[in-house]
Amino acid sequence: MPRYLLSKRTNEYPTEECFEVMMLERKDQAGGIWNQTGADDKFATPMYPSYNTNVPRTMMHYTGIPYPMNTPFFPKNTVVKKYLQGYAKELEYRNLIKYNCNITAVEFCYYNASGGKALGDGNLGKWPIKFNNGKAVFGECIFWDAVVVAVGTFTQQHKVLIVGGGPSYWEMSRDVAEVSSGKKLGFCQGCK
Repeated sequence: MPRYLLSKRTNEYPTEECFEVMMLERKDQAGGIWNQTGADDKFATPMYPSYNTNVPRTMMHYTGIPYPMNTPFFPKNTVVKKYLQGYAKELEYRNLIKYNCNITAVEFCYYNASGGKALGDGNLGKWPIKFNNGKAVFGECIFWDAVVVAVGTFTQQHKVLIVGGGPSYWEMSRDVAEVSSGKKLGFCQGCK
């Protein structure tokens, strides 16, 4: 789960409540690869019953929310799954996570105030994210000012891509830069 969602959960940035945040998760529950699946699952995870982490729990917890003290130094996969699902409970309660979302398209478009496709400069750019529940041919489409693509196991030593170039891009990139080890920011507006 992205660091920004952690800040939303712990109210680390209480003056930034102007942002509307939503996380779209492909699976039906929190936990990512820690949710063991059958080999025939379309999005099978590499998890197996006897798996223990090979990374200490001190490197796997979210800032300010450590594992319980009685957690082994190298937790079992079921312990990590329980930790992540417990962490997600408040985010679920606040409707910040939407499960069973198979994202089918993310593209940049200009839209005018009435929702029709707009042409020319001076129009507010939007990112329509199209997704379905994995079964339906048609699904939902939500429009956002900016998109953060956050994938991977750990947030340390990884790069974050923020798609978009409007005011939200600069605000989000500033926030990400405060907690990121990297010093490079990428910018793409209207890219295909």
